[in-house]
Amino acid sequence: MYGGPMPSKSNAGMTIVEMIFTLSLATIAIAGTVTLYGYVAIRSGDAATQYNVYQQTSDLMQAMQDTASNAIQCQNVTLTSVTALKCTMPAAGTDTDSDGIIDIYKPSGVYKTLTNYYASGKRIWYFPSTKTPSVGTAGNFWFRAVRLDDLNPTTDSIDTKWSMVTSSTPRIYIPGTVTFVQNSTTLSTWITLAIDTTINPNAQVKGYSGDLALKMPAITLARRCYWRAGK
Repeated sequence: MYGGPMPSKSNAGMTIVEMIFTLSLATIAIAGTVTLYGYVAIRSGDAATQYNVYQQTSDLMQAMQDTASNAIQCQNVTLTSVTALKCTMPAAGTDTDSDGIIDIYKPSGVYKTLTNYYASGKRIWYFPSTKTPSVGTAGNFWFRAVRLDDLNPTTDSIDTKWSMVTSSTPRIYIPGTVTFVQNSTTLSTWITLAIDTTINPNAQVKGYSGDLALKMPAITLARRCYWRAGK
């Protein structure tokens, strides 16, 4: 004779079929999470790549603008296969950040006509080259050089504090064109930077995501810089 209640299904434990079904759902959920994480990571890397291209483009433009706007004169100089920007700077002024470059320029004196007189000081150059700089060799990395005379720059005259992140890594990478137009009438330099959107990002760009399908952002910057000490 039966002396107690029959066990219900809810008390019988999980069946093999139920266990397999539960594990399948868990696997799908984990896989979806991993896929989403990978997608977000790649997109974040893409955004970092594009932001850093924009940041480096802005940094180069700002540096050249500051130089040309305080120059006595700027000119285009051909260094073998590349065009460099050369600016002759005033000799007098204050180096506020101790980098060897005057930040606040001032006249050396005043002419009898009561106009300011600026004596020639350092020559500041901007030119493109390869990751390991070789003056006159085309590349997309940009360097600044400083000389006390009118001779062409050498690798020894590169301003490493401005040009390099480390001893072997340049700071500025511009995957596009940089052009200069000098105007001796208005005493000015027209600078244009344009990113080439048809190319892929370079792995040297800080924050590079590794996505070879990612195109460069469309960036064009243009500035007219009037030589403050122009003559």
